[in-house]
Amino acid sequence: MAGQKARSATMALVIGMLMLQAVSVWCSIGSATGAVQKNVDLANFAHSEQQLTEYAFNPDSLHTSDWARAAEVEGLSLEDYLARIFENKPAKGFSQGATELKFLLQNNTATEEYFIVFRPEKPAWHYDNYTISFTSSAPHVLNASDIRIVSVVEDETVDFPEIRAWNITIEMDFYEYVGITNVSLVATPGDTLPDTAVTYTSTPVEITAGGFVFYTPPDPFSPTNPTNQVVTGPGRGNILTPNADGGAGEGLNNFGVLVQFLNGSTSSEITVDFGAITNPAVITQDTVIISYNGASCEIDGGTWTGTSMTLQVGCGYGFNGNTSPGSTYFALQLSQLRNGQFQILFTWPDFETEEFTEDYQNYYEAVVTGSDVPVVVAIEPPGPFRTSGGETMTFSMFGTQGSQNLRYNVTNAALGEVYTFTFVSNTDDGDGTETVIFTTAPGRGQNLPWTMEVLINGTYVLALDLTGGYLFSYYETPELISIIPDRTDQEQGGITVTLNGSFPGFNPAAGDRIRFDLIEINSSDIISFTDTEIVFTLPPRTAFSETDYTFQVDVVVGSIPTNSLPFYFTPLDVIIFVTGAAPVEGSTTDYEFTDGGTVTTTAITTGNTQNITYQWEIIGPDGLPYTIPGLDTTAGSISFTYNDLGPEGRYIIRVTVTNAFGSTATAEIGLIKLESGLVQIIVDVIPLQGSRTRAFPNAGIEINALVQVLNGPPNAELDYEWTYGDLTFFFTPNSTSSDNTSTVARFGRVLFIPQKDVFPSLDLITVTCTATLVSDRSISGNDTEQISVVESELVAEINDGSEFTQLSASTASFTLSGLNSYDPDILRSDIDNGASRNEGLTYNWLSCEKSLQENFIESEDCNGLLPQASTPSFALTSSDFNAEQLSTTAPTYFRFSLEVTKEGLGGNLRRSRPAELTIQRLVDVTQDFSRLDSISVTTVNEPEREVDLLAVNPLEGLVITPTSSIPGTQWTFEFIEPLGLEEMTVTQIDNGVGYYDGINPSSNPMLLLPGALVNSEQFPGLDWRTRFVLEIRHSSPTTEENTDRIVLQTISQPQVILNPLSITSGNENTIFSATAFSDFDGDQSILRYRFYWERDGTSFCVNGCSGDFTVQFQITTSGTYNFRVELWDATGATLFDNETSAQPIQITTTNDNILELSNQELDDCFLLGDHSCVEEVAFNLATFLTSSRSLRKEMESSWTLQTASGVAIRQTDEEVTAVVANALDKVERSSGNSFPTTNLIETYYEICQKFGVLSTRVISQSEMLTNLLLILLNVRERKENGIVVSTESVNLLRNLYPALPEIAVFLGQNERSLGTSRRRLLQNPNDQNVNLANVYSSQSDDIVFAASDNEQCGFFQLISIVPNDAGNGGVPSLPTDFFISIRCSQAQNEADPIVAGSNSLSICPEVFGAGLRKLGFHLVSSPDYPYLSGFDESDTSADARQIPQLYIDQSVNELPDDLPSDCFQLTIQADLSNANGSTNVALAPFEYEPLRVVGEPIPEQGLYNRVDSGATPLDTVVANDTVRSVIAVPGAGLYGTTISGLAVTPTPTEVGGGTPTPSGSGDLGTPTQTSSGGGISGGAIAGIVVGILVFLIIAILIAWLIATRCFVVVAPPVQEGFEYVERDIYGRGFVVEQSVFSDGSMVESQMGASQMSPA
Repeated sequence: MAGQKARSATMALVIGMLMLQAVSVWCSIGSATGAVQKNVDLANFAHSEQQLTEYAFNPDSLHTSDWARAAEVEGLSLEDYLARIFENKPAKGFSQGATELKFLLQNNTATEEYFIVFRPEKPAWHYDNYTISFTSSAPHVLNASDIRIVSVVEDETVDFPEIRAWNITIEMDFYEYVGITNVSLVATPGDTLPDTAVTYTSTPVEITAGGFVFYTPPDPFSPTNPTNQVVTGPGRGNILTPNADGGAGEGLNNFGVLVQFLNGSTSSEITVDFGAITNPAVITQDTVIISYNGASCEIDGGTWTGTSMTLQVGCGYGFNGNTSPGSTYFALQLSQLRNGQFQILFTWPDFETEEFTEDYQNYYEAVVTGSDVPVVVAIEPPGPFRTSGGETMTFSMFGTQGSQNLRYNVTNAALGEVYTFTFVSNTDDGDGTETVIFTTAPGRGQNLPWTMEVLINGTYVLALDLTGGYLFSYYETPELISIIPDRTDQEQGGITVTLNGSFPGFNPAAGDRIRFDLIEINSSDIISFTDTEIVFTLPPRTAFSETDYTFQVDVVVGSIPTNSLPFYFTPLDVIIFVTGAAPVEGSTTDYEFTDGGTVTTTAITTGNTQNITYQWEIIGPDGLPYTIPGLDTTAGSISFTYNDLGPEGRYIIRVTVTNAFGSTATAEIGLIKLESGLVQIIVDVIPLQGSRTRAFPNAGIEINALVQVLNGPPNAELDYEWTYGDLTFFFTPNSTSSDNTSTVARFGRVLFIPQKDVFPSLDLITVTCTATLVSDRSISGNDTEQISVVESELVAEINDGSEFTQLSASTASFTLSGLNSYDPDILRSDIDNGASRNEGLTYNWLSCEKSLQENFIESEDCNGLLPQASTPSFALTSSDFNAEQLSTTAPTYFRFSLEVTKEGLGGNLRRSRPAELTIQRLVDVTQDFSRLDSISVTTVNEPEREVDLLAVNPLEGLVITPTSSIPGTQWTFEFIEPLGLEEMTVTQIDNGVGYYDGINPSSNPMLLLPGALVNSEQFPGLDWRTRFVLEIRHSSPTTEENTDRIVLQTISQPQVILNPLSITSGNENTIFSATAFSDFDGDQSILRYRFYWERDGTSFCVNGCSGDFTVQFQITTSGTYNFRVELWDATGATLFDNETSAQPIQITTTNDNILELSNQELDDCFLLGDHSCVEEVAFNLATFLTSSRSLRKEMESSWTLQTASGVAIRQTDEEVTAVVANALDKVERSSGNSFPTTNLIETYYEICQKFGVLSTRVISQSEMLTNLLLILLNVRERKENGIVVSTESVNLLRNLYPALPEIAVFLGQNERSLGTSRRRLLQNPNDQNVNLANVYSSQSDDIVFAASDNEQCGFFQLISIVPNDAGNGGVPSLPTDFFISIRCSQAQNEADPIVAGSNSLSICPEVFGAGLRKLGFHLVSSPDYPYLSGFDESDTSADARQIPQLYIDQSVNELPDDLPSDCFQLTIQADLSNANGSTNVALAPFEYEPLRVVGEPIPEQGLYNRVDSGATPLDTVVANDTVRSVIAVPGAGLYGTTISGLAVTPTPTEVGGGTPTPSGSGDLGTPTQTSSGGGISGGAIAGIVVGILVFLIIAILIAWLIATRCFVVVAPPVQEGFEYVERDIYGRGFVVEQSVFSDGSMVESQMGASQMSPA
């Protein structure tokens, strides 16, 4: 306003000067013209006239021309000129007031100022001549009586023109209400003014009082009554009465809350925070806010339990005419508790931030009078408390009225348990509060709800909780994580042991304890303890047992035992294992050796080997210490040669080992140095580590011998004799390949006992290997070891094998069965032969306990429920359980235990660990609970073998399969221990089709991914040897949900330690040795060691991947090699650990001619029966020949081989071929005597792959290709079921097979078959090529075998093999397509169609009608190799389609009986672009047999003969150039079809030429699966033979036919004989009928095979 006054004064001065000038000008204007001008101007400037009139000028007296002239001087129009003169002059009445006013109603009150200008009607009139009054459109928001004038000041800046105005300031007092009101000022003329004086009313100002206010309409939760009673604000004196009983909804006062935003009825989302109650002893704020529904902007009656509430857009309260209170935003319920005054403070942070910087604040206050309500104010101590109970809790309360009857209960809803505490006392503190004491009850759980009840006037009243949301907690379930150390060789004890884990509240003084096999140690032995660590002094072993050395340790905290972990008393011991020296006959400690070899002594320790160290000593024949320069005497093994020792005589080799506890052990052997030059055979049988059982590990026994011939004759040959117990085996290098029985294998240096032939023995089994020199049988060597095969522990299972289930009280009968218990030593092969898993078991039901608590802290026996005699199963009725039920309202827990026994070897009784089942019997559930029949836990790689749940390998994928006979049963999985693993069964599983998806209940198994149970990014901290509890929740449409639990215990982590290499350089004759150990306290028999040398990215597994902890090997190629060891499980599925030696191996060969050297080594190794040497030489040779740095072709018939020394040696094709042929022959012999491991399979495949990619100038003999394929065949036939084929092996096959068709065609062209020279007319013109037949049949078998081996349910893979140089030189142009799949359910069967190239397969749902069933369905679509190889008696271009071959793997489960005849339907598609004719075709499917198996002689009846009964036609569709037929096949086999009814126009091509159309053409589209019952659904047709009628003409026409390479149908003379021939679209045909001359002589075609042109 001050600024306005200054501007007005300046303007007045300017206007005054202008007016004087204007008047003088005006006076000079003539009156006549002036009048006219005035009228014109004023008519044109109505606004100017209005302004002049407004300011009390008389327009008639003005000289308008003078004003106009003044405006012209200023360069303005008259209107603009006059407007400028009168600007900022107030209008008559009220003006210059704001049109709106917004503010916050803070703390229920606000006072706001408002400014406005008033100008009387006439300049001479005064403000005092008027009476000023006020109006308010919403009196409850602002009453007019609360508006007052606080200042009236005349405005002195409006003196010219002569105008008077006054500035008025008013104040408005707002109380309680928020909302919007319109306020106006009214100026009423007084008596001193004429009656005509105008009454002025100001333009209403819209005033918004923002915030919220409390009120009590008749229904505060539906505030539609316009008569609201405001209940807050200063001086209200609200009186409330305490809630008499404290119950929810009783005695509560309800208040609505109106909200007003500053921008009217809308606002951005704003959060309201409700502050603390200033006197919490008077009222409680718990659940006092009633939430509203933002969608409807109304209260929904729900309980608000948070601390803030978001006010949404569109829910503001603007009164809108003030006729209705509108919508209440939220409501407030107050539960008053005791006498006193209180206030609730509310804040609204950052309310309308752009306009206000302070937080909005409001309050409600009242006074409470009446009787107090029982209230808990505080609890000490807050806990957690011991699960055993007995601890004191102190409660601060008021309102108990001195009652001595109080009840405090804690509820664990998850367990269905209520814990009632013991009341001790209630004491009046004298200040209106009381102190109440209780003693805790036993129980468990965290964050549990509680109630406090007080007996007042004969009724228990529920006390209210003012503790701020206190929840009761017991200590968490204790858990033992590790024992450090977990073994000792100090049998007398005395060492310090530390237990790590979770031991919340552990206190020996309160009865907590440590137990060894349930025997408690003295509390005085406990040194220190915290919630995570307990340190104690170990008692002597004899304190627990006189005979046992391994004890299960657990900790009991508050009567709750932890899981147990083993502790081992393991006296340190050491023995020396010797290689390179022969045992002296009659001695157990002395060995002898001569020159030419290397002696290695290895210390094998048992007992506590933690941080083991070694110290070797050598004592010479003179009794003095002997030193070998450079020998590391602190390694686990030492190696030395004949010349490293001094004079001949007896040396003592001694080793002393020391562990982390300072314990030592010593062993020594005598080593006799003989004279040099003696012929000596050194045999070292490598001992097996640990004991094994028939069942574990899931592999046979392989015993390896290291053999050296020292100073032997050239081309020395050995034969072998092995004894295993009372069995004897003989072997020579020329022995034929052995079958899958207990046998000597791998050229005699390996004894292999297949798992089915492994049987336990009371005594150690003695194994002896004797190697004899064939040329002088007086020279031999032998070695003996003993192995331990013991009986497996029996496994007891109750019902489905879970440890927990639920039972309804209404269930009439419940059966407890032990029939799922089993003897692990009964293998799958035994079951296949009629044995039963539970054969011979005796069932001992040990005990029954019952309790109201699942942890059985307080329990009673219920042995009366157990059967009187041993029985595998028994039933309990509802009455049986009712008689033992402990409560009619709470569930009773029953725990049954079962042990199974069986007579073992020597009459000893074999036992199982007790199995336990806890049954929670609920009394308030009337429907039966769901039931599982079994819960199977297997691995992906061994789906038929149950996992030992207490020795789970966490790196294996686990398949967990519940089964139930109740229709529609579905389940979900969740880990409940350790805590925090809820998402594991969502994120760490394979959720593909056919498996549990982690979210939705299903009847599928769950596949837990490998590595899920160890430390991961999502679940860090999971260590090896951890206990997991998996909960399976299941239900069906007719049953209640039930919960089963199984426990998994992972093994400790195996780690490998590689001893330093004793020899690191040499030549091709140097024998290197390496030894490794594992740091693993579990069953050592499950471990396998693989040693590798590596060079230029190529690795080789030495010593045949024997799996032993020690190896000897040679390297036959110059170079620098790295060396490493890998630690695997017995099946080759899991790599645990690896270590690379810091010492590289340097090889310098004595002969640079790699071919000459390899050939000699192959022969020598073969004669010595050294399989690993043969494989290593062949591998090196193949690597060398295929490496770019070693091979350079110069001429068509010779090679230049670059040696390691840089010398170029030229070799002819014949020289290279001869050595490669020798290598393939020797490796085939080795593989034929092998039971290959995972890594050995890779070795064989890599040798084949490297040789297979050599040119046809090298692989130029059928025998070479045959041997290569036989190596692959031996792998297929001799691999044990549990051994895994790696992905790398599959890739090697995929790289090998594209090269072999070209080689096979080449061999067929150069080595013609000796088959018949005369071929009947229209037969296959191709010469028989057994090589091509072998390649394609082996290709299908090998890739199906390798790609599908040990795969999991739902697996499928597409593989395509495209031949090198396809379509040229007779090489087939079509690829071979594979669809490899494993299916276990109908869902998986429906998920992925089986389509391979131009063929497809459908499988009827009846295959999986009985539920889960693991089967392999593999479809192979290959070129027509039966025809191309010349054995199928017909003619075809072979380019129009692929022939289908179906494989069905039933090794795990068999197909069900009584499948529909059309269950398996093949859809076959072919190209008809070379044919024309009608679609009226006749279908004749067939099956090929016998099929070709490489290495077997060709049957007399030939190969690939058609069997018309093998398949049934279902449907055929011909569209344009494509025909598609559907046939039903009985099962696995190689199939084709003959389709007759089409004329043919053959196009001459080369065999294998043409363009393939594997996906079909015409109108048939892409092949898809067909449904059961027939019909065309997809796939291209293969093996089609379309017959046409051809009349055979006389011999003179044949030459013409040959020359023109086409056929013309000509009717023969009637008197001539002829053949009626059916012919397919490609010229393939066969004689249907023969005609004869009248004299009876037969006409026979003279057209030979060489004359036929392939169509």
